[in-house]
Amino acid sequence: MAPSFCAQFKAIFHSVKAISGGILIIWILHKVLIPGSSVVDYSHGGNVSNRQSTNYSPDDINASRDYVVRACRPETRLTELHNRCEQQQSKAHDPALAYRQILVDDQHQMLICMVPKAASTSIYNLLYTTMTGETLTDPHCQPCWEKEGLLPLRSFPQSDIKNKLEHYVKIMVTRHPIDRLHSCWNHKFRPQKGSLRMKRPGKRLLEFVHGQSVTGNYTEKLRTMEIPFEDLVKLVQVYEDKPELEHNLHWMPITDLCDPCTIRYDHVLRVESLFRDSKVITDRLKIPHNQFPHMNNFQHAHENVMVPRQIEEFARLPQNLQDNMMQIYEDDLRLFGYGWETPNITCEYHKDGNERCC
Repeated sequence: MAPSFCAQFKAIFHSVKAISGGILIIWILHKVLIPGSSVVDYSHGGNVSNRQSTNYSPDDINASRDYVVRACRPETRLTELHNRCEQQQSKAHDPALAYRQILVDDQHQMLICMVPKAASTSIYNLLYTTMTGETLTDPHCQPCWEKEGLLPLRSFPQSDIKNKLEHYVKIMVTRHPIDRLHSCWNHKFRPQKGSLRMKRPGKRLLEFVHGQSVTGNYTEKLRTMEIPFEDLVKLVQVYEDKPELEHNLHWMPITDLCDPCTIRYDHVLRVESLFRDSKVITDRLKIPHNQFPHMNNFQHAHENVMVPRQIEEFARLPQNLQDNMMQIYEDDLRLFGYGWETPNITCEYHKDGNERCC
């Protein structure tokens, strides 16, 4: 006789109970949400592997679609970026700003444009550990990096800058601007000890977004108040509308930070496919790929691209605020193939009308 429904339910319940939550979630993603997804594995000559994979997020935001966009080949990314730079006029960028962000590694003849909230801490500390054999207790110890000769390009004479730009390998890292902005809020403003909450951006948020006085003991207000994502979005718009204010590096558009239409980068890496892309750096350093530190929760990145993915806080914003952010980050979205399809961030380059990749 077939077991009753209750008996079947009981058996399933006890089976599920025996499996840890994390394993169960991964099993569901593999078997139900993304069956047969393709993953590019460049460690075996760039062929497409049919291994099924899990779509992870740096900020633990779940994927909401049943497919995974694969990572573009490096040459496709470069060609697409250069074509888009030539086809459409981007706003003027100050090369001096890029020279401030480009890190010089003379030992390995590398120039890397360091973008806050785009794996910059991981890269800094990888270079430091490679040079010294030590791990920093404080992963944000800038004087420690500088002591080992990791200096911004602007620190050098103009003749050296020109020579390094011509002869060193040039690398930049991109990240979807809305995801990056969300990460800035999640780590720098949302926590009570968020580093930007208690500094000048927090003060300006209190003054311009909340219309409150910033005299007296305003720091206590900042320390205890809730700062929703919408407040940061409004603050970014304040910076955009006031020419005397310079956007904070943690949310400034990457096209402003790295100037990719003037500086001809040799490699364009993405946070969305950092597991695979970081091999460019580890190969240059002549160290095993698994030594890339993947700080700030990037250790879960896989070979596939971590989009499409939901960002509910952005989806819930009034349409005018969404439109304002799309305008501020227009160049980042267009040049790097990023997009927004409510409630998902997306990333797609198109080649020959058929191939979709990021």
